[in-house]
Amino acid sequence: MSKEFNNGQVIAGMENSQSLEKEQFQRNADFIYQQWKPANIEGWNTNILDVGEGSPIVFGPICQGFEAFDSLLIQHFSKSHRVITYQRREDENRILGRENRARDLHQVVRHLGIEKAHFVSHSSGSIPVTTLALEHPSLFLSYVWMNLSPKPAMDMVWWKKWLANLLPYIPLSDHTVVDLVAGSCSGEKKSSLLQARCYEQFIAIKKTAGVTSVKRWFERNVWSAANYDWSTSAALEKLTMPILVMNSDNDLINSLKAMAGLERLLPNSHGYKIVKGGWHLFQYLCADQVQDYIEAFYAELR
Repeated sequence: MSKEFNNGQVIAGMENSQSLEKEQFQRNADFIYQQWKPANIEGWNTNILDVGEGSPIVFGPICQGFEAFDSLLIQHFSKSHRVITYQRREDENRILGRENRARDLHQVVRHLGIEKAHFVSHSSGSIPVTTLALEHPSLFLSYVWMNLSPKPAMDMVWWKKWLANLLPYIPLSDHTVVDLVAGSCSGEKKSSLLQARCYEQFIAIKKTAGVTSVKRWFERNVWSAANYDWSTSAALEKLTMPILVMNSDNDLINSLKAMAGLERLLPNSHGYKIVKGGWHLFQYLCADQVQDYIEAFYAELR
């Protein structure tokens, strides 16, 4: 099942090639979507990718439609591991907070008969994975925690709190909200190809998740405080599995200093790695660096 994300509204002027050609991105997206397997898990209809053999690695999704940004890592590690990800459920009418999302993740793992796995997550995808780690630590062989930086006081990062408070009261269009977030994810100029890919993926949520208002979906599922109240200092000290923390050196959303403070609270940290030049979605743009860091981490655990 191939998905085409070429939406007619995508920002023009995409001459910048960088490493993110549209055709290449589509091929990497297709690696995920052509291998979706429908699954009904206790009444929840979703799609699961389950490829490769060996010790399992579970990728926690950021949001529906963004699985493609993990595709390069999934392709790489599926050569030596059993690799799993799934299509996250989305709802614009109610908050699907950290507990519900952690429950979905746990249901996928149980559905596949997995007793222990390595987990990898990025940005907002780290919230349910961390919640699951606190609730079911015995599931975790290890955890690669990328690009989520609550402050040591464990408040929401300032810009998400600002947007969460502001969005319900101002008449922004879906188009403006999507463009704002895509720009934040790309960290670059309006002509960036990365911003175009982000924009296309957010617009695709309307089609794949049956969401009619992307703005309302953001308010319920991305900027809700219910997604960010999971990480107290006391909770982080309970995460005793081996954890590798990773961030980009030029991310506009997550603070390098805040993630360093988070890493110091972890009792079994295996380091804090900085990926150079990757902006927010560095797991795609700088997949080679990320792969090397994760491979070295796994080698330490053997």
